[in-house]
Amino acid sequence: MDRTLVEKIASRHGWLSKQPDIFRNALLKRAGLLTLTTGAPIFHAGDDPGGIYCIVSGGILVYVPGLDGIERLAHIVRPCVWFGHGPVLAREGRKLTFIAGEPSILLHVALGAIDELVAADPLAGRSIRAIAEFTMQIAYAVVSDMLISRSDCRIAATLLRVSTVLDGVTPVGRTGFVLKQTQLAEMANVSRHLVNQTLTKFEARGWIVVSYNRVKITDPDALLAHISGKSERTK
Repeated sequence: MDRTLVEKIASRHGWLSKQPDIFRNALLKRAGLLTLTTGAPIFHAGDDPGGIYCIVSGGILVYVPGLDGIERLAHIVRPCVWFGHGPVLAREGRKLTFIAGEPSILLHVALGAIDELVAADPLAGRSIRAIAEFTMQIAYAVVSDMLISRSDCRIAATLLRVSTVLDGVTPVGRTGFVLKQTQLAEMANVSRHLVNQTLTKFEARGWIVVSYNRVKITDPDALLAHISGKSERTK
């Protein structure tokens, strides 16, 4: 992928798009490009603090360690999302595990490069800290989705969240976003069988198209209406 296009994508939406031009240019100048295959780890919970990352293409699986010692899939981040800032600020180990769920391209700004940037411009620290505002929005969305009592609505909300279609992100292929039913089941806290039944119903209504390990969302507004109960009230 052309470097100019990579930087354009990384700056298109979200955190970096809201930062001053001087900071944005300085950060991108220090960013390296990573190409990951499916299953490649970016970092694990407990790893030493490192730099920050931006996903340019693909999808990154986010696992949260539980009190029972089991890591569970909670979210999938897609293009324009920056992550990894927590250990940068606290200088503590990683709290989450990030793994490539499909072939992905990322930008990476190493910890030393960030320190260099902040040393040269004290205001840069404020910009780095601002990443938290955007990642907290994702955390709020995860909690909000999990509090939905109806399982079919919870599945619909999770589907919209992890595809980021409402943020204008489009899949690379015509068949939709890479998403296994087992992954959707884990993130929505339901069985794979229930996910299969629910997706079949959504597909029959023309809201989505399901293929092998992929889901194409054809009517996000209908999914939103279903979550809010409006689709039932208008029948």
